[in-house]
Amino acid sequence: MSNNIQGDLFPPETRRCANLAGRSKTARENWLIDPLIRTLTARFVDKTTSNFYGETKHTYTSEAICSIAMTFDIGPGAKAQRLHRDDKNFHVDHEEQSATGYRVGSDVMMAFMVPGIKTTVENGATIAIPGSHLWGSDRAPKL
Repeated sequence: MSNNIQGDLFPPETRRCANLAGRSKTARENWLIDPLIRTLTARFVDKTTSNFYGETKHTYTSEAICSIAMTFDIGPGAKAQRLHRDDKNFHVDHEEQSATGYRVGSDVMMAFMVPGIKTTVENGATIAIPGSHLWGSDRAPKL
């Protein structure tokens, strides 16, 4: 595999179906409500914060929400996506954790991928770089 993976985020050969939760009973009733998803997002994504109203301290927990549910069909000849972090939409400034190890609470999202077929690099499988979740924002992704 080349270390110089280039391509458009969504090349024309890639078909997408957005709003999967609204369009698919299977996604809505089998995948998105799986208790394991709630357990994982509660542990890694939910945020508990406190603030004061006058002299009274109030504590709140914001639970993770499903913000994107979509499918991809990557057609023949589609270029691979450039390496990127999916949480870029949340404008996250990642702290470097390579030396210290992962810190629970440092994530703002979690992605779950359910392949409909056997996935390979050749047919467009998502590439994950082990340990890249520990990298700071100043480190460029490289395989």
